Amino acid sequence: MTAAAADPALIDSYREWTANALAEFGRLLDDWHAGTLPADAARQRLFEIGHNIKGMGASFGYPLMSDAGALLCSYLKLKPGDPRERAVLEALHNGLQAILALTPEQQTPAMAARLVTPLRLLCDLPDIAI
Repeated sequence: MTAAAADPALIDSYREWTANALAEFGRLLDDWHAGTLPADAARQRLFEIGHNIKGMGASFGYPLMSDAGALLCSYLKLKPGDPRERAVLEALHNGLQAILALTPEQQTPAMAARLVTPLRLLCDLPDIAI
């Protein structure tokens, strides 16, 4: 765990920022599927959210957030317009929320197998994409 992750105030700030980002993620999906937000604009902003989650997660003791954020970015980059896109993005959103609910101590290989591995399989990405 990094020095930043050891500071409870920084972990709390990370969790708050990420919760807000995931709330935005949900609103983006709602607006996109309601037809009030163009798909390309939604995908771009979702990619930005995923990129930030990917970049910060491990630094704050949330490596599974980094893994799931990487999946989100790779999926959006490699499979735009996939017929399963809505279901995959909703699953990624739900998975990220479940991971954020864990403590840093719960970011274990067993939890990765339970939460990240199914998302990886759902995204159906080449091994080199992540």
